[in-house]
Amino acid sequence: MRAKNRAATDKGLRVTDILATPAQVRPLPTQYLVVHRDYSTDSSYESRLSSARRALSDGHYAAALGLFDDLFHRNTTDLRVLMGRAVALQRLGETGAALDTYKRILKLDPESVSAMTNTLGLIKGENTQSAIDAMQKLRHLYPANAAVTAQLGMLYGVSGDYSNALKYLDMADALEPGDGVILYNRAVVYDHLGKTSRAAELYRRILDLASEGALNASLPLDDIRQRLSTLR
Repeated sequence: MRAKNRAATDKGLRVTDILATPAQVRPLPTQYLVVHRDYSTDSSYESRLSSARRALSDGHYAAALGLFDDLFHRNTTDLRVLMGRAVALQRLGETGAALDTYKRILKLDPESVSAMTNTLGLIKGENTQSAIDAMQKLRHLYPANAAVTAQLGMLYGVSGDYSNALKYLDMADALEPGDGVILYNRAVVYDHLGKTSRAAELYRRILDLASEGALNASLPLDDIRQRLSTLR
């Protein structure tokens, strides 16, 4: 009877499947290049930009988008505004508009790693292999970039190639130890591979970081706790 109940619990309390995980949105870098006009002396513009970024950071995506849209009408080439607008659109599920904005960013700054990784994350469901090929080329250019390496691992996870997913997520963890998103995706991949002891170890590490206030990402902690209860 206990085994039967545990099987039912396992089925209902699996941690979010990596195949269903939304495209990863990387945190906004501190600064972006302002193309053409320099607005650094415009206190009103900079104040509204700070408000927009704060709204985005606080999860008020619709409000952030409204603020970024207002700024975009004033300056269509400020990469700080474009990136914030793209991330807000992505968070709101406006995939087409987000992709169009990322493409605009890449026209202005072809080497924008954040724009490239987020773009590839969005298209992964449409043509995963093409996204993997493009990400491999990007990683060749930026071998020490943890975000690029982690995104490549996630793409392999989406394709069901968990061995390569783990390979690149482990590399990303070595490049950026303690990153919550990377730890979580490594745990999920180990879980998919049936290496539940290693998965449980990483799940516990995430919970420890959260209890210490050192977790740098918003993760499904309740799901992690529930999953751990089925692995003991």
